[in-house]
Amino acid sequence: MTPAHKEIRKREEMLSLEWLPLAWLRTGMVALTLYVFFPRLPLTFNKVASKLKLSQLHVYYAMIAFWEFVTVAVLFSLLKLSDLPLSALGLRGSFSIEGALYVAVGVVAGACLYPAVQSLVRAFGYDMFWRRSADREWFPRTSGYLTAKRGIVSMFFIVVICIPILEEIIYRGYILTVLLQNLDSVFVAFVLTSLIFASIHCLSGPGFILYIFLGTFISSFVYWKFGSIYPCILMHSLNTLIGEIIIPLLEKKGKIG
Repeated sequence: MTPAHKEIRKREEMLSLEWLPLAWLRTGMVALTLYVFFPRLPLTFNKVASKLKLSQLHVYYAMIAFWEFVTVAVLFSLLKLSDLPLSALGLRGSFSIEGALYVAVGVVAGACLYPAVQSLVRAFGYDMFWRRSADREWFPRTSGYLTAKRGIVSMFFIVVICIPILEEIIYRGYILTVLLQNLDSVFVAFVLTSLIFASIHCLSGPGFILYIFLGTFISSFVYWKFGSIYPCILMHSLNTLIGEIIIPLLEKKGKIG
């Protein structure tokens, strides 16, 4: 047991397992919007994106960020009602050189993991993302969503700043913490956290779900090592910066295949 793990299990900061359903709030509400509300409205997903002068992917990620913000707001309210500090969610400590090194290794590992998973699922006849109709193709296979400065800036704000902060508070700060506090096995806590985090990406696709499941072990280990979500947030932000902006822009310019 690391000193950080002992800090996580401090009895005066014990979190409640009763809050666990919050993990799926964002996925449930996004699914309801996409598959229940939108089909009953005159507006299609594509029309909403067009009105905002953004891509469908922007709108999809914005919905995720909104409901994750709601989830974090609920978590903070529950903390206040329970007389618990924000440090109970891993919002503690400072960033160290050692933490930066772990982040760098984690980013490299994540960058290597994606093509490995992609090759694996394709070998079994699957794809990274579910195939959808054009009106619901919010995971484009081209870099068209980054055709203008507006698209790049808004994507950066949503997926590099907002979503990493919100998701690390929810899934490492709360989910992993409460599991570590209530389970004797760190490995089981890691596995359950990976399963939960992968499950909320069920709208993405089989390959991406597997990638998230495996990649979550890296973030979980970093949190367990340091007892702080700050390194996890930075690692998450760098991974999405590379995957959602840098690589698509390089592909667009023809610098990578």
